[in-house]
Amino acid sequence: MKYVLLLLLIVPFVCADAVVKGVVLDSLDNLVGFAEIKLDCMEGSFSADKFGAFSVSGIPSGPCRVFAAYGDGGGFELVNIEDNQTMYIEVKLDKTIVNIPQKHNYLFPALIILIVLIVFSAILFKIWKKEKVLEKKVRAESHSARVLDVLKTLKPKEASVVEFLLQNRNESSQSKIRHATGLPRTSLARCLKDLESKKIICVERHGKLVKVRLSDWFLER
Repeated sequence: MKYVLLLLLIVPFVCADAVVKGVVLDSLDNLVGFAEIKLDCMEGSFSADKFGAFSVSGIPSGPCRVFAAYGDGGGFELVNIEDNQTMYIEVKLDKTIVNIPQKHNYLFPALIILIVLIVFSAILFKIWKKEKVLEKKVRAESHSARVLDVLKTLKPKEASVVEFLLQNRNESSQSKIRHATGLPRTSLARCLKDLESKKIICVERHGKLVKVRLSDWFLER
């Protein structure tokens, strides 16, 4: 019975595993996550977690070198393993690790893309606006002398109707003219009647649709 008790007391100390815990650092003392760990005193290799920490158990007693590597950087630490002990070490690599996996920040690239899109849209709008102004200028310059002379004699409401027709290929519907000029129905009807009497426009009625176009006389065709 005495031998059994003695054996129970001795066996835990004889069979107890040693544990080595540590972290992997680069040459600037930055934690190196996912570094490869290998001990020359036992088989197999291990890997540090994303924070650069590692823990290896079941190590036989005696001197042991703990190697760590990441990319083209490496280093080792020599430790003297003793049974039933937990040892804490730091393994320092001989290089600075700049490509450690980390959470990507997409906010800055997205902001840059947004700014580029805004600037590009502003440039396109400016070009489009310039082309519109140029188009109006060309149209104005292409008007005949009669058109320009007649426009000077028209009342403001009449001139607004004629200018709208000139900008819309010389014809449109009465409803579109009313919406574009903002003239009330009665005022527009009277205005169209006056312009027709002056042979400036021609009014064609197709049921409820009233089409208005500039006359050939006015356009000197």
